[in-house]
Amino acid sequence: MFANRYTALVDACTLVSAPRRDLLLTLADAEFFRVRWSQRILDETRSALDKIFTERKIESASDRTFNVPRSTLADTLARTGWVASKADA
Repeated sequence: MFANRYTALVDACTLVSAPRRDLLLTLADAEFFRVRWSQRILDETRSALDKIFTERKIESASDRTFNVPRSTLADTLARTGWVASKADA
């Protein structure tokens, strides 16, 4: 449909929320747009999910939740020239 025209770079805030993530990935799968994220965004998402699941005393749910987007949409990792600096750490 429009996937060749529009690309959405999503951040960790979007991927952490289950309903938002589900809607976004469903629309991307239906080819309304291409979805992209960087490795840094994935790392931030995993960290946020780990924190949420730890606070709620839920065991190992972040692995199951986190691996779905990467396995479903394998070509979504954005290529960036961004390099972490000491100030970013």
